[in-house]
Amino acid sequence: MCAWPPMQWPPILRRLSNFCWISSGWEFDRSGEKADSTSEQVSALGGVFDLTQSADGVILVANTEKRKVDIAGQIAEILQAGRMTSSKAASLKGRLGFAEGQLFGRAIRRLINELGHHAMHTPTRGILGDGTRRALEMVADRTVKAGPRRVEATTSDVAFLFTDASFDCEARSGGLGAVLLDKCGHVVQWFGCIVPQDLCDSFMAENQEQAIGELEALAVLVAYRLWGLHLKSKHLVCFLDNEGSRFLILKGYSSNKVLESIVHEIALCEEELSSLAWYAIPTEANVADHPSRSREHAMLQP
Repeated sequence: MCAWPPMQWPPILRRLSNFCWISSGWEFDRSGEKADSTSEQVSALGGVFDLTQSADGVILVANTEKRKVDIAGQIAEILQAGRMTSSKAASLKGRLGFAEGQLFGRAIRRLINELGHHAMHTPTRGILGDGTRRALEMVADRTVKAGPRRVEATTSDVAFLFTDASFDCEARSGGLGAVLLDKCGHVVQWFGCIVPQDLCDSFMAENQEQAIGELEALAVLVAYRLWGLHLKSKHLVCFLDNEGSRFLILKGYSSNKVLESIVHEIALCEEELSSLAWYAIPTEANVADHPSRSREHAMLQP
């Protein structure tokens, strides 16, 4: 029961009392399609919350099977028809964005962007282009196969990742560097390596003069791949030295196909490791600058 007599309720509650009966407890559907039985898996708004590991402080979040089947079926119909109207593309884009939000929310941004492009520039009769068709096929596959999002109550540990890259325009070669620190600022791991000319050339389009953006993003991806065990289920503060690369990692897609592939792989790493990342530009000197240029640093012991 409420602690106050009705006449002493705050104004907002007095107004609400004109429209509903306020009592202790909750009213819920005991029958019908929205009713649910007591179990370790709870469904709401197209998402399912798996509480089987809740005693260990772990909850798994995924889309319901019904949502997966509905989305996969809708995409299959579009692919079979070979066309999609602008309104249908916009509607599907919104639906996919909501469904992806139940997971990690970033891994299919580049694919959802392709749907947005189709909605804004729908060709005659809405015929699917090759890019849109591939995006739909990949989204359908992910919708069915994507694993749940893992939420851990004990995820309080923090790691700091500094990355950097260098590029020599004359030699057309580059370097990568990364330093991983724990929450106390102690160096856990670090690496530095040279990127040879042939690999740098493979990153660059015709008449492109440098590949620093690609290398800056690649340094982040290599760090994820090397140090996954150190980054798993942690809050990660990642400092990189290129604003353009940082923006694309956050955005999740790019018109540059090489960069798009790299930032997509970074998003997949975040998801696979349940790593909660914050990307920023360091305001002070970046310790990863030294290994990216094959230079020694007092903090970085062999």
